[in-house]
Parts: sequence; C-alpha cells; structure tokens
Amino acid sequence: MLMLTPPFQGPDEQNHLYRAYAISTGEWEVSTATARRGGFVPSSLHTMFTSFEALRWHNQQQTRWDSVRQYLSVPLRPERTTFVDYPNTAVYPAPVYLPAAAALWLARGINLPTLPTLWLARAAGLLCWLGAGALTLTLLPLARWLFAALLLLPMTVFIHSVVSADTVTNCLALVSIAFLLKLALGAEQQIGPLQLFVLLLLGVALATAKLVYIPLLLLGVIIPAGRFTLPGGKALCATLITLVVVATVSFWSVRSMEIYLPRAAYEPTALKYDLPLPEGADVVAQRALLAEQPGRLIRAVVTSAADAADWYLQAYIGLFGWFDTQLPAALVVLAYCWLLAIALSGGGDQASGVALVFSQRAVCVLIGILCFGLVVFSQLLSWMPVGATTISILQGRYFIPFAPLLFLVLYRERSRTPSHWLPLLTIGGAVPLLLYSTYSLYLRYYVAWPPDSIF
Repeated sequence: MLMLTPPFQGPDEQNHLYRAYAISTGEWEVSTATARRGGFVPSSLHTMFTSFEALRWHNQQQTRWDSVRQYLSVPLRPERTTFVDYPNTAVYPAPVYLPAAAALWLARGINLPTLPTLWLARAAGLLCWLGAGALTLTLLPLARWLFAALLLLPMTVFIHSVVSADTVTNCLALVSIAFLLKLALGAEQQIGPLQLFVLLLLGVALATAKLVYIPLLLLGVIIPAGRFTLPGGKALCATLITLVVVATVSFWSVRSMEIYLPRAAYEPTALKYDLPLPEGADVVAQRALLAEQPGRLIRAVVTSAADAADWYLQAYIGLFGWFDTQLPAALVVLAYCWLLAIALSGGGDQASGVALVFSQRAVCVLIGILCFGLVVFSQLLSWMPVGATTISILQGRYFIPFAPLLFLVLYRERSRTPSHWLPLLTIGGAVPLLLYSTYSLYLRYYVAWPPDSIF
C-alpha cells in the first residue's frame, strides 16, 4: 500500500507532509505574521503534488506507474523552495509529526530524490504504528487476537501507510488502552511511582495529540483501588493526572486558536487555491453558539450517529484515497461478521482467567460514546457552517482509537473454541481483506474503477 498508492493520495497527505517538512527544518510553529498559514517547502515536492492532484476525489481518473516512477530520479533540491498553504494542519502540535519529520530530515541529509523522500516519510509512520501495535499486544492481558484483527483492518493499515497526523495519535491511544487494561486486569499489578509516571506521560501525550480522545483515560476508573501503593491512593493519582491533562489541553487549545484562521479572515488572493477552509465554518462563532445553546450539540451527536452511520461504518473497514475508493458493501458486512466471530470466540489464547464484569463493559461503552460525541463536536467546530446541527460525513479513521473498546464489550472470555483456531481465524480473515484492498488500490489508480467484482 505504501508504494502502490500514488503520491499524496492519503487524506490531506500533502498538507501533512508540508507541515512535517517545516518541522524537520526547525520551524516548530507556523508564522502568524500574515493572514496565511503555511511555509516554504522544496518546489519539487509541490510539483509532484500538482502532477497527481487531479486524482483526488475523482475515482474515474487514473495514472500510470511510469508517471509515478519518474519521480524516483527527480532530485529534492531543498534550496529551491516555494510557499504553500496548509491551514488545516498548521494548528496541529508539532509532536504528532515527529516520525515523518525525522524521516524527512534524514532524507534531506542523504540527498534522497523526491519520491523516495515521500516513501521514507510514509515508512516512518508505518514503522511507528507497527511498533505501537506490537507493544499494545504485549501489554494486553486479554483479547489479543481481537486487537490484532482490528490492527489489521484495511483502512487502519492504509491510513498508517501514508503521511498523516493520525499515526502518532492512534499509536498513543492504543498503547494507553493496553496499559490501562494491564493495570486494571493484569495479574498482581501494583501502581507505584513508575506506573504513575507512565500514566502522566501518556495523559500529556494524548492531550497533546488530540483532545477528543482524552476520555480513553477514564479507563483508569476500572483499576482496583487496592493496587495503588502511593500515599493518597487512587483518588490522589486520579486528581494529579486530571490536573496535568487539563493544563496540557488548555495550553494547546490556546496555541491552536492563536494560529487558527477561518476562511473569512484568510488572505483573499490565496483562496484561489483549493484550500481546506470550508465556507461558513468558524470555530470561535460555532463554539459561542453551542455554549449558548448546548442542545444543538446533543442534537448533532444524535443525528450524526444516525445520518452518517452507513458512511462511517463502511469507512472504518475500508475507505481509501480521498474517500473515493470503498470496499464493496458485502465485503464490509463479512468483515464485521469476522470481527464478531473473533470477539465471541473468546480468549482461547489466554490462560489467566481474566474477565470483564458488567460495570467494566459499561465504562467501555461510556468512553466510546464520549469519544464519538467529541469527534462530532470537533467536526462541527472545524468543518461545518455556523448553526449546523449534523455531520453528514464522519470519517471512519476517527474511530480507530476508541473502536477497540466497543468491540471489547462483546468479548467473551471463556469459550469452547480451541485456542489454535484463533490465529487461523484472525489471519484467515485479515490476509484476504488486505489482498483485496491492495488489488482495489491497483485498479483504482492504474486500471479502472469501479472494478467488475462478485461483490
């Protein structure tokens, strides 16, 4: 997927790459001296983007491998730069781009050509995700094969095979879930200074990456109070973590609002370009309206959950490119049946007898609802006109950090299913899904779309 997907065919990949490149040169924050938000990047990168720009949104547009391959020999030439706008990624904290930025710094140092530079940035994110996935499976005290299946979903693999700010966010979310479950359910786990330090670190990192996933930290509620060995116990630790997370959120919220510009305030001459600045969207005005009429937010969450369900349920399994390449609906249904089968097959690979009681499952559901509500809230603020009360399109990739908790609610600890069937069931479903998805990308970008299919 990493090499087959043409340049900049991940969601907003060009703006994520531009932001990461600026960070790799030491520009940690975007300048606010003008009514534009962007920076200087090598002209070769921008030229490569314009070469494949027509592929975005239009699945009837294809390219040739020769057109991609020609950039294998085009030098990067970092000294020749051009100013590009990336207002949507300018507001993201720099730490979420560190893997890509490190790769771009290395690519510049060893004089990689343009296309390998992009591939190296993609590979850095993918390796980061693979490492986080391995750590997650190592920490988990239960449901490892279920989480393995979720890590191998086509959309999940795809989004981590392109340059995206989601990579670091998703890594932190999955590791946080696994670590909290280990503290709560792992055998003879004691929470001392080291464990508290890790929790604080994860809290700060998660609050820095994306505040909509902060409810994941509420999973700590299920940790038994008797496991806390520090003075003050669970209450003091929870208070300390809350104060640190609130301070982190407050800091980054202020910084992002200093950088944010709505379309109405943006430099008019720059609007001739295809900038991700929706008409009528204004974070400040929308937030003020929702504060005055909070019922609008509740209505937006409820209506969005219903109106966009067919979109985000499919997109969570398989949606590629610029939301223009979907897996067949029948295959998506089969994928959900496969995940359900793994969840209900139980923990045949576990001998610890770890079990989730009703109250713990209820906490997982509550966290899922809170995260969903905050995702709707963030999309309402950033992308919808002031006064809107629904989100017509919710991207399935936003569900990657908290969806595992919802599947965990269905997890059956004890089953008669032999343990050796779980690996076969997991790999037997993941491999065909990924192969078909990769083939779909090939057809989409190099042959024709939609393909003739039994689905």
